[in-house]
Amino acid sequence: MEGSQTPKKRKLNSLHQYFFPKSKVAVAEDAPPIGSTASQTTNGNQDYLMLQWEEQAHQIPFPKSLADLLKRASTITGQQQDAIELRNLNSIVCDDSNFDQLKPGQALMVLLQSAEGNIPLTEFSVDITPSKNILLKAGTSEYDTPSAIAELVDNCIQAVRTAESENRKIQIRIYKDPKPSIFIWDNGRGMTLEELKNWATMGISQSDGPDSLASVNNRSAYADRGYISRFGVGAKRAAFYLGKKVTVNTKTAQGEWVNATTLSVGELSESDEWRADMKIRAPTVKENQNPSFTLVKVQSLHHPLNEAQMTDIRKRLAHIYYYYTHAENEAENYNIKFNGKNLRDFEDDVQSEYVKNGKNEKSFEFNVNISPEKPSVPVKLKLYYFPFVGDKETLPIPPGVRFSDERNVPLDSRKPGVEVYWNDRLIPGAHFNMLESFSFAALGQVDGSKLEEKWYSRIKGMLFLNSDFPVTHNKMHISKEDAAFVALRNHDDRRLKIEFRKWLLNSHIEHDEEIRYFGEEYDAEKNHTTCEQIQRGAVVFKKGDYVSLGTRPVQYAKLETCYYKGAPGSRLSEPYGIFKLISKKGIVGTQNDTAPEHYPFSRVKKKLEREEVDRLLREEKGKLPGSIKPYEGDDVAFPPDSLAAGESLKYISAAIYDQNNKLLSANVTTDLKLKVTLVITYEGNEIYRNETGEYYKPSRVSFKKIDVFKKEGIYTLTFSLNLENIEPHEHVITVTPGEPTRLSIAFQAPTWGEGKPKLSMGTDLPTFQLMQQDAANNTIQFPAVPTDPIEFKIQVENSDEISLETPQSVILDEGVLRISDLNIKGVKLANCPCSGQLLIQLGEISMKLPVELIGGAPATFAIEDIDTSNFMENSQLPDVQVEVHDQFGNLATVDKKIAVMAEGTILKASPVFVKVKKGIATFKKLALHKVKKVQHDISFTLMSPEGEPTEPLVTAEKILNFNLNAEKIRDPVSIRIIDVEDDHVTCQAGDAVTWEMQLLDAEDKAISPIVGKLEVSWAEEEISVNEKSNTFILPEWPPSGNTTVGNFKLNISFLPQGHKKKLAFKLVAKIVPGEPHALEIEPDLNPFRAGTPHMVGIRVKDKFGNFITQRHTAQFDIELTCPVLSIEGPIVLKDCEFVTVDDHSEENYWVAKLSLFGRPNEFMLVATDPAEKLLPSTIRKKLGEGQAEKILVNKQSKLSISMATNETMEPLTICIADQSHNICKQNAALVIEMEGGDPFESQLESNLKLNGGICSLVTSRLVKPGDYVMNITSQRAKLEPCSVHISVTADEQDPSKISLTDSDILHRIQAGHVMEKIEISVTTANDEIVADANDLISLRIKHRNEQGPLYKCTAYNSETESYHFNFIEIPQTAGKASLEVTFENIFQSFPFDIHPGPAHHLEVPGNFNLPESLSSDDSPVLFESLEVSAVDQYGNSTSCRGQVSLSLQKTQMSGDNLGSQIMDENSAEFELAGNCTVNFGKAGKAKFEKIEIGKLTSGGYDLVIESENLTPKILTFLYTDTSEILGKKDQLSMEIAQVRQEMKKLQSSTKELEIQLETLHGPEKEVLAQMENFKQRFIQLWTTQAESADNLPPMNTRQEVEKIIKKLQAEFKKLQTHEKRAPGNLRESPATEKILGLAASQGSQKTGVVGVVYDILCDEDANFGKVIARLCGVNLYTVILDKRERVAEYYDKFKSEKTGLRLVSVDDIRGKFTGNEPFPVTVAFPLKENDPSQIQGYVSHVINRINLKKRHEYLRRMIIGNLLSLGTTMIFDTMENARNYRAKIVDAGIRAPILIALDEMDYIETSGVVTAGDQDRKKSSASIGSLPPQEMSRWTYLQDIVSASQSYAECLGKFEEISSQNSKDVKKLELKLKKIEKEVEEKAARENELLNKYSDLEQSEESERQMRDKAKKGKKRVDEGQQGKAKAKKVKAEVRTPEPKGKPKKKK
Repeated sequence: MEGSQTPKKRKLNSLHQYFFPKSKVAVAEDAPPIGSTASQTTNGNQDYLMLQWEEQAHQIPFPKSLADLLKRASTITGQQQDAIELRNLNSIVCDDSNFDQLKPGQALMVLLQSAEGNIPLTEFSVDITPSKNILLKAGTSEYDTPSAIAELVDNCIQAVRTAESENRKIQIRIYKDPKPSIFIWDNGRGMTLEELKNWATMGISQSDGPDSLASVNNRSAYADRGYISRFGVGAKRAAFYLGKKVTVNTKTAQGEWVNATTLSVGELSESDEWRADMKIRAPTVKENQNPSFTLVKVQSLHHPLNEAQMTDIRKRLAHIYYYYTHAENEAENYNIKFNGKNLRDFEDDVQSEYVKNGKNEKSFEFNVNISPEKPSVPVKLKLYYFPFVGDKETLPIPPGVRFSDERNVPLDSRKPGVEVYWNDRLIPGAHFNMLESFSFAALGQVDGSKLEEKWYSRIKGMLFLNSDFPVTHNKMHISKEDAAFVALRNHDDRRLKIEFRKWLLNSHIEHDEEIRYFGEEYDAEKNHTTCEQIQRGAVVFKKGDYVSLGTRPVQYAKLETCYYKGAPGSRLSEPYGIFKLISKKGIVGTQNDTAPEHYPFSRVKKKLEREEVDRLLREEKGKLPGSIKPYEGDDVAFPPDSLAAGESLKYISAAIYDQNNKLLSANVTTDLKLKVTLVITYEGNEIYRNETGEYYKPSRVSFKKIDVFKKEGIYTLTFSLNLENIEPHEHVITVTPGEPTRLSIAFQAPTWGEGKPKLSMGTDLPTFQLMQQDAANNTIQFPAVPTDPIEFKIQVENSDEISLETPQSVILDEGVLRISDLNIKGVKLANCPCSGQLLIQLGEISMKLPVELIGGAPATFAIEDIDTSNFMENSQLPDVQVEVHDQFGNLATVDKKIAVMAEGTILKASPVFVKVKKGIATFKKLALHKVKKVQHDISFTLMSPEGEPTEPLVTAEKILNFNLNAEKIRDPVSIRIIDVEDDHVTCQAGDAVTWEMQLLDAEDKAISPIVGKLEVSWAEEEISVNEKSNTFILPEWPPSGNTTVGNFKLNISFLPQGHKKKLAFKLVAKIVPGEPHALEIEPDLNPFRAGTPHMVGIRVKDKFGNFITQRHTAQFDIELTCPVLSIEGPIVLKDCEFVTVDDHSEENYWVAKLSLFGRPNEFMLVATDPAEKLLPSTIRKKLGEGQAEKILVNKQSKLSISMATNETMEPLTICIADQSHNICKQNAALVIEMEGGDPFESQLESNLKLNGGICSLVTSRLVKPGDYVMNITSQRAKLEPCSVHISVTADEQDPSKISLTDSDILHRIQAGHVMEKIEISVTTANDEIVADANDLISLRIKHRNEQGPLYKCTAYNSETESYHFNFIEIPQTAGKASLEVTFENIFQSFPFDIHPGPAHHLEVPGNFNLPESLSSDDSPVLFESLEVSAVDQYGNSTSCRGQVSLSLQKTQMSGDNLGSQIMDENSAEFELAGNCTVNFGKAGKAKFEKIEIGKLTSGGYDLVIESENLTPKILTFLYTDTSEILGKKDQLSMEIAQVRQEMKKLQSSTKELEIQLETLHGPEKEVLAQMENFKQRFIQLWTTQAESADNLPPMNTRQEVEKIIKKLQAEFKKLQTHEKRAPGNLRESPATEKILGLAASQGSQKTGVVGVVYDILCDEDANFGKVIARLCGVNLYTVILDKRERVAEYYDKFKSEKTGLRLVSVDDIRGKFTGNEPFPVTVAFPLKENDPSQIQGYVSHVINRINLKKRHEYLRRMIIGNLLSLGTTMIFDTMENARNYRAKIVDAGIRAPILIALDEMDYIETSGVVTAGDQDRKKSSASIGSLPPQEMSRWTYLQDIVSASQSYAECLGKFEEISSQNSKDVKKLELKLKKIEKEVEEKAARENELLNKYSDLEQSEESERQMRDKAKKGKKRVDEGQQGKAKAKKVKAEVRTPEPKGKPKKKK
């Protein structure tokens, strides 16, 4: 059998992993191999040692001596032995004193002596694979910067906690420059190398080692002070939250070296392993100043910190560690510094404010029962009261709360309640509400006064807890659902409750300053109370009083009304006033124009008299704005009166003056929010506007860089204020032209006004005007004709200049030079036409005008040579190019209608006319007659548009020489596309490709292009020929505007002239997505509801809207990261996580699972790319109330109410709500259950019905005192219940107190004792005796949370005035107990102790057990330690004196039955090693240490524990000698191993054969997979065309598939012959024809013409097309343009046309209906039926039926829905059904849409009008056309399904071929496989036989164990000296008491 790995071998592996050097482990020649078990000593340990030198670990044999060890180290290092020093990982030197402590497998580091000391020369890598504890300790990482730093400081505190107070030093430093970083240092105990490795490992913390909580001996009552770093996760996560790199340097006091490590996010993410580099180095001089320390450096911060952020961090840290820097005992303080200053010295943190400003400090200390193991956990609660003083609340405002007026911050925003300090450290996210979180703090009465809820909101407290209360791993929150916190919330202590209530009442009485109210009147509708007067201190305020308000600035107002929120006695706010403002924000006298405003009375400064108000108002009025003027000063000049054109003003300033003509004060400017506007107009047109509210000095503004004075003329500057009563101020500036800087030219010829002028060689320029201009293009007049000569010349690109002759005429006309008769000299241009510049120079100014030089009039022909030497019969000439030249040899300028005529007898078609384009006429492939002679001539003549030769005549002849012996022409038989492989091409969306095509002959040789008809499926344009390569140049694909991703099948056909059969070629083209451009959110289709998880998908798309998959992303140099979701709006995003979706594993598709919380409102969901490479995506949604999850009472889950008997509670408002407390408006049935009885006079209805999610519960009068709980639960739905805790105090005349007549009766009670009598008295609050109520009183004993039996009163004793209870049984278990007495609704508990009885027998701990079986191979130690206890007869530990002894005896057997074992006096005793006699201790316990057994024979043994007069304890075990059995087992193990080895070889052969079979079957499976794909594709296409899957044709054989193909091809051929129906009976205007002709010639992209409506809309039914045309009306002829700018362009162009032209842009018809998806029926069908198919006769909607070409599909909703208003138009089969439907919806009050009837091909208008007759008009009306076959969906469908069928047929044939080839080889391999499988079965049978024998041996061992077990169960011992058990007699008496009549009697 296979042996298990020894423990020492596992130790080796762990060491190897620990040190894992950067190079491999070197093994000495005489050392055992790593992992081997060959080299073992006699005791089983392996003999090796690990030496770490530099970057390599060396394994050597275990040395015999230190000299041997140093010798091997010298051999490894090559150094002398005296220069070597060996140390272990804890820096302890290995020498003679400790060499014998070395153990095999240990690691030592080899160091060299140097002048500086012992310096380690090694670095090594360690394994930091996360511990499994991370699953238990990790959690969500919800840090912010202060809490992340606090995680690291927690480690420091724990490290220094054992030091003296003055030596507990921690420093925090944050560096901003040059590299932002955070340093945290402490002088704690430091870390060894092993501890540093643990620190770096996620999941291993300091608490996992020796510094655990169990080792803390000085735990205080309320805090395990200093023990706050426990989870092993926080420090690393916190460090990586702060930055990308963390470095730790640490040193212990015992070590000489500094241990260091660095963790980097980048390195860990790039590596597949969890490893970190460790470094050991010598300490620096500065580091040696402290015997031990730890320094943590966080670098490469994610977010550098500014001063404000660092101040916030410092305040937060001071708050968190307040009680570590301000301990009550000075010796417990910690010295924590932040950037060099002690946190204790700062007093601006919020905790310091609480302590400094809080009143009436009070501490409450109590114990909480968490569990039976923790029945009394101490808790401390420290409270402060912050009273209402000086008309404002004094509770400090916590950080992060922002209000414009801090005086008005409500109490609930100041976070009243209790903070949690866990082990004296603040848990920032933990907070308790006093009223809701603690049972003892419920509302109620004390000393006759009722506590008010607002007093609770003035409490701020600190709750001090120890480690028994769990917190989250990042110490940000508590685990509120943990049993500890549940017990804390439920803790109810009457003493504590009374003490708290008295403290709260006294705090209110002593410190709150109240306001008095008079004449209160409550308004229930508004829920506020108005008052006639309010007295604040000694001042009384009433209606009509004048006051000053403490606003900025001060305002004066008249008081109209006083009120506060809430009802009298339950005020919800401070008093408010409604004030009529006399001056509002500095505007005086507007009290009649402004509405009254509400201010709290805390804003009222003082009360004023009327005379004082008038005086103050006069002063304020003079300070109001009076005027605005330009301002000169502050280095800014007054605006000038004139400027030269092109000049600018650097600054223009303006100032605001008050009514006293003084500069306005800054306060008025700010309060009135004054803004100054500067407007500049030129000749009545506004050219500049700027508004500003920023003042560089009070009341003064400045406008910078005014650069608008370009043209000469008058400019008006207007300064104005945003106040209507202030007149604007105007300033005028006159601008004159500047100096001339350039010339300008203007041609008089109208055609030269647009574009680049064209100059013809040898002609005159048209007359033009020459002007001079300044830099701002203002024209400057010539005073006279210049005397300097004007130079004219033309600069030509890559050529010499062309001079112009001197002009014949230069005339001065109104300051402008008019020049004429300027001739261009004729020259031969290198390129004609070509670009140039007309240069005009006049003195120092000049100009350049871009021109185009063109040829002159036609003069000659230039005909290229024609090679006819290889002429072939019935051939054609190559393209013949005839150039028309002017007299200078340039290409002549020829009218577009001029043509060249070719004539000749050799030409089949003669004459031939070709129009001249750009001076060239190209005759393409002139067909020739059969050549009969060697020479033929062709004449060429230039012809006019009238068909006559031009004047002058231009003609030429060309003689052709032919070779009559040339070969015959080769016929083309196929087509080839150049540079296209496998007939597949790929194009990126937005790009386009072109191809060249060749014709091939029968030998696949390319031939020259010949005459024929070439067609491509994607374009209709003319196809050109590349003369150089003899190829056809195919049109660009895809066509313009096609950017949709997909596969396209392109068809190319060529019909040679004279042939009947076309050559065809099919090309598969694929458009793939472009570069990632933006994100797109795919929202959950379900409505968003609060608290409900929703799935949101996010995909990546290119700029054309195509979605991009991961495989397409690889081709771009961009790495996509998971997007970030955020919310814009008053909604909270929680629990957002990204989940994996298998359906989208190949796409860039993320699915986020998120939950939203908040009130119902609109919000924006935003997806952004963290790398900012992709555009974000947003969607607007509305959040509704969530799923009903809880029941609330008065908007709370738990409500506490304190009342007295005979009072009635206020009605309770009960509702059902979601997690965010939004009321869910739905009906529900609730159940009310009462705990503790029913205190109401009338029984409470148990069932409650909620209509609309809310109801009011009215109760009757309270009649029973006590504490009750009203639980409200749901009857059906699983809703979180709510509860009302009702505390009812008794009336003074009701029973209220229960007491024991004999208070000492419970003093000494023994377990199992029977109390003969207990007397109890009952009194009222006035100490009156309550008598004769036997049936109302009962008692029971509660012990260990278990209730005992209930005892009724036996009798009432009138003499002792007490109730008697007889024979009460005490529980048999010792411990704490209580006597619980109940009288009606009064309950009283009397605690007492149950003591154990006298010692009876001996017992051992329940978890102690001797081994059931021992053998000769085991250790002789029977046990290490055993504690024996003396117990009473019930098993309770009790005190005892005397000795306890041990003895070992062999178990006596009686045959095979061990049940009759007897141990007699003659039983043999065996010797035990160790102290076998010990004395009892004080607590009745005796302890034995390490008892060993000697040599024993096999059998059962009894270990007897006995003491005088006590029943002994006997422990049993079985002993076995294993030497004989082990020998047989080893022999069987070897045989089993041999059989298994043989089976392994056979199984290997089986796998080889299976692989061969799999190889043979591989091609078949591959073909089958392809077949299945093609078949599924066929089925998918079949079902999409309304075919039924049930009538799917058979496809099992190739013949069946070919039959399907033939049928589909026939249908496709028929569709190809289908002709497109053009629009009919159109009344087009000439303007429409012009604009469509322009689009046809120049293209839609250039002209912007998308199309005309009658051509865009299509339908197969001509009659239906007429109906649609009639509905369209004149809009049928509307031309759609792509942009709004185009509308203006064509409007100006065609506005002079006689006939109208309707124009509209795509931008203008966007609106309600956009996109190309099917139109939503619910919009057009507003009745209750959601399924339109249920409507009688309904066919479709027009918007879904009309066909559009693919390129126009995006216009579907815009044209049909918005332009034509047919979005809701419906189609019915008959006119009758249409009328019935219309009647139905009109009767329902719904506007009817247009309804079309197919039987009549007519329609009902929205008004209900339908036209009868008029058939002639209907027949002759216009009609829309039909789609071309290629645009029909059936076309694409037939192409795809034929392709899928053909592919399936090919795979089917291939599969049959492969199967026949492989059949023989498969049979051979299967025979071999069966033979081997038979041998494997035989070996398995042999293995089972050997295993059975092995099992028999083990059963023999097991039988001995079973014998011992039987002995253990059947053992019976004589219990000598057993004392009789005293049993108390139980008196069972049934006492019948008469039913009470009336109330119980009371006695003084």
